[in-house]
Amino acid sequence: MSTCGKHLFYRDRKEWNDITPVPQDDNGRHIVNIAYSEEFVDAHDYFRAVLLKNELSERTFSLTSEILLMNPANYTAWEYRRRIIKEISSDLNAELRFVGSLIEEYSKNYQEARSFGRLL
Repeated sequence: MSTCGKHLFYRDRKEWNDITPVPQDDNGRHIVNIAYSEEFVDAHDYFRAVLLKNELSERTFSLTSEILLMNPANYTAWEYRRRIIKEISSDLNAELRFVGSLIEEYSKNYQEARSFGRLL
């Protein structure tokens, strides 16, 4: 089983066995290779897969939390999370706390989080 510290990769989680990860494909059009962490690659491969399936569920909601903690400027993750919240009737108070914590920690990206908060 692959773990880095206490992190459990999505590829090692039983509840994600039904999803085939979708690797990033730049078609060879990149100036430099970005050295993403293994956790980042794993989570984003699963994120791309559920986006393609348009899965709106508790597990994809949880996945967007991890994606946004890795990169709060990910507009696609914010939009997808908004759609998930509408579908699963998430706890809006908990969501506002999550958004608030991202604003505090990553004030540079407050615009995305603030816009998202207004949609709630």
